[in-house]
Amino acid sequence: MLLMAKIADVFPRRPLCMLLGGLCGLLLISCGDGERADRRAGGEASSRTPVTATVQQLWSDIRSGSPALTAAYDPELVRLLGTDLMLTVFDTAPPEYSSPPRLKEVRKSGSSVVVFTEGKGPGQKGSVPVSFLLAKVKGRWLVRYDSNLLNRIRAEVAAETQRRLPRTKAGQATAAAAGNRAVLDARSLFAQGPRKGKLRRKRSRAPARASTTPIPAPTTTPTPTPRP
Repeated sequence: MLLMAKIADVFPRRPLCMLLGGLCGLLLISCGDGERADRRAGGEASSRTPVTATVQQLWSDIRSGSPALTAAYDPELVRLLGTDLMLTVFDTAPPEYSSPPRLKEVRKSGSSVVVFTEGKGPGQKGSVPVSFLLAKVKGRWLVRYDSNLLNRIRAEVAAETQRRLPRTKAGQATAAAAGNRAVLDARSLFAQGPRKGKLRRKRSRAPARASTTPIPAPTTTPTPTPRP
């Protein structure tokens, strides 16, 4: 009888123990997920540095169409391009700026920092890569190179030049050259070394020019005729 009583006491408790064990397992899994989420949040927070903060603020200003977007660029670059041109190319925010940028890589390059990002807007099949070069200017990290900005500068300068020229192949070539020149000027602004180098090319000897002086006819000495 005592044995049966013990068995009766054990069996009703087993489902309760199983239930409690399952609840404990769920709590442990939940705690683990919470710790992983905290680590991810901590990593994202630690990745927000003054450099990436400048990029994120510029991205936000372009998305909202704020005229303050030029404040994120180096003043020398702004003086070269002009605020009118810089605001014109971002008059309508590109689709990839509709959401915050996805930070891919931050790489140090000498005293500067290169930031690789990408964005994807509605209707775009793939992400659009955008890279930045930032340097410290008077205590602030400012943008000296913006791949998306320069691509739009090239197109805008070429279009403005084309409007002043006839629709010919020569006019199109001139407009394209003007756009490329604007981008080259911006990229060369902070490049190290001489702006114009000296190309050393081997000079090939030109073929000898044919003489235009007529060749004189050969002179012959008359043979004396013998006398009879």
